[in-house]
Amino acid sequence: MIPDELIQLLKIPGLPDELREEITRASSELAESGAVTYPTKARIEHYLHQYREQLTVLYKDNQHIGPKNVADNREANGNTTEQSEYRKPKYFFAVFGEPDDKPKVNGGYYPHRGYISSLGMMPGDVMLLYCSGFYAKHYMEAPGIGIVLNTTEECVYYQYFPVEPPVSWDTVKESLKNYSNRLQNLSLKGNWLFEIDKTSFQNAVHGARIAWP
Repeated sequence: MIPDELIQLLKIPGLPDELREEITRASSELAESGAVTYPTKARIEHYLHQYREQLTVLYKDNQHIGPKNVADNREANGNTTEQSEYRKPKYFFAVFGEPDDKPKVNGGYYPHRGYISSLGMMPGDVMLLYCSGFYAKHYMEAPGIGIVLNTTEECVYYQYFPVEPPVSWDTVKESLKNYSNRLQNLSLKGNWLFEIDKTSFQNAVHGARIAWP
């Protein structure tokens, strides 16, 4: 079921239209099929993060519910891990290489044995998904982003959303210039994942449109 805290959000004047639409969509999906789809959960998680500061102001003005209750709610946002306190999302850069024998960028999972658990990734975190020169279909560009749904010690699972137009290599280099040493050592075969700051991510996707399904 959808937590009452999220339903109460619909009563708040000034709620961002995107978030209102996704909560309403989640209610419809639950009524029609008995479950909320992963894309809808991912979008709710994304908008809760995106409008965090605005929501905090709205909560104070309306005194309906506390922001922590909504931000920490894991069921509606697809978070299956334990998290005692809300934290802002982290941002990551992931490189995909040859798709013939490795995961495809839109495949929804990224294996990196022995490394994922050390990154502290959690549901709601955001990945910029870049394809190397060995990935012919998306040659040296980032065709999408991934909203983290779950992680294991060996793999991160995400909901894929295309970015239109794809982020070019030149834009990636300029936006992630604080990570130039890592970008210089990218493996064409992929298997390269590291954390980046929010500003670098925003600069990379600035002007592009995320194609929500």
